[in-house]
Amino acid sequence: MKDKKAHLKILDNEALDTSSAHGELMFTVLGAIAQFETQLRAERQRVGIEAAKKRGVYKGRKPLSYSKIKAVRELIDDGMSVTKACKEIGIGRTAYYKYLNQ
Repeated sequence: MKDKKAHLKILDNEALDTSSAHGELMFTVLGAIAQFETQLRAERQRVGIEAAKKRGVYKGRKPLSYSKIKAVRELIDDGMSVTKACKEIGIGRTAYYKYLNQ
């Protein structure tokens, strides 16, 4: 934002204005706290997944069924786009491409 000489002014209860030194400090602190929380959440998720794997509970994503892949392929062969075919069958386009690349 500094490079563009733009400022953020929040007119809510917090009255944050990045055009002042105080506002810029608060914006930086709030950003750091948000990043910290994101990292903590990711760490807790990793720990939880590892614990579930040790208990044999976590198996990961279920593999796509061949019948769904075949149905998508038939729709594509009939002239439908990959995105629309995947959406109609109920699988993700990325998952479809991953299956093809295996």
